[in-house]
Amino acid sequence: MESRFADLDTSLESRFMDIGASLRNYLEEMLQNRPPPSSAATGNSSRPYSCNMRLARLDFPRFNGDGIKNWITQCETFFSVDQTPDDYRVRLAVIHFEGKALQWHSAYVKNVGIDKLPSWKDYTEILLERLGEVCEHPMAELMRLRQRGTVTDYHNDFDAIVSRIELSESHQLSCFLGGLKLEIQMMVRMFQPTSVMKAFSLAKMYENANATATTAKPFSRIPKLNPVTKPPLLPNPPKPVDNNKPKTQTTKQLTPAFMSERRAKGLCYFCDEPFTPEHSRTYKKLQIHVMELEDTSDSEEVVDPDDDSIVDICSDPLISVNALTGVTKFKTMRVTGQSRKKPLHILIDSGSTHKFLDVSQEARM
Repeated sequence: MESRFADLDTSLESRFMDIGASLRNYLEEMLQNRPPPSSAATGNSSRPYSCNMRLARLDFPRFNGDGIKNWITQCETFFSVDQTPDDYRVRLAVIHFEGKALQWHSAYVKNVGIDKLPSWKDYTEILLERLGEVCEHPMAELMRLRQRGTVTDYHNDFDAIVSRIELSESHQLSCFLGGLKLEIQMMVRMFQPTSVMKAFSLAKMYENANATATTAKPFSRIPKLNPVTKPPLLPNPPKPVDNNKPKTQTTKQLTPAFMSERRAKGLCYFCDEPFTPEHSRTYKKLQIHVMELEDTSDSEEVVDPDDDSIVDICSDPLISVNALTGVTKFKTMRVTGQSRKKPLHILIDSGSTHKFLDVSQEARM
């Protein structure tokens, strides 16, 4: 019994060894027969092409006539990943046409023939002439491109133009920096970037930092304290009463009868003190007095100026308050005169009918 099991183990082991050797030989043959990747990438059609692997994993981009440049870029990326030979590229792309793109291709095939389709490069040039946008040279657009919004928007516009022309990395970097805003451009140039991607990263960081700095509130180490008014420890002393403060006098109304009575008694118009020339200097003050004149006649009489019977109505003298107090008003005028080579100050008041002279000045004259 044991001898049978030993023989069975030996036979199974030999069979496993034979299977392993055959698998190694098969893998070596596959690796030797595998074509180099460079031949497939260049569109070499010497090997048979199969779509099974492509259809199981990738979807070919569809095209309706809009955005032709982006569609061509997607197709070429697909052909590179799928290793599609050049002979199959045009027919594979046409299968995914729709709309106006399919209508144009149908008309084109009727004129050229289904068996005389051009290569993929020539076919894309014909598509660009028929369905492409008519615009100016991309280099002119790139030279006029300037940042208007954010750095990301500017970089998207920059990539859209650069993809249509052939420029070296140094020329692309120079054009990218020249289109940035001045404050961002100077900051990025300080770091001397060597590529467009590095310059874009620096510009983006500066834009984010500047936006954060403008929105942040300034920090203050000094806390704001609300002042609290405390009651005084001792009560405030009472304010002394100034008994020497002159009392305010009420304004008196000067009437002709009142003025005649005061003059007859020799009293001042404004107080009960006797009136003297020095009295006005002692009690100088600014007052406004209103005088009311009673109208004795309802009608006005026309008087001939040559009539000798004219009676002077102004029997009472008109004396201006300014003349008494010596205060100048808008109706008064102060002039300087001379008497025996001595200066005199003369106050002219158009509202007075009498003249006044200083007693001390009269003695000197």
